[in-house]
Amino acid sequence: MHDSIAHRPGSDLGEAMTEAMVTIISTCAQLERDLLPERTTAGMANAASNGHKQDSRKSPASTPASNKPT
Repeated sequence: MHDSIAHRPGSDLGEAMTEAMVTIISTCAQLERDLLPERTTAGMANAASNGHKQDSRKSPASTPASNKPT
């Protein structure tokens, strides 16, 4: 892990601080990934309670040929 991280050569404090910062940042990133579904669900519930309908758009490839304009 230390080879891919820039740090000051010859500085034990620099290496320790670098490792600590990488750990903190990766922990925050993991927290964001874990909270994303919770925030999405809460946002959808909030939108539904305010009368917004869920978007049901379909891609053009899934539209039946009989519905296409001529």
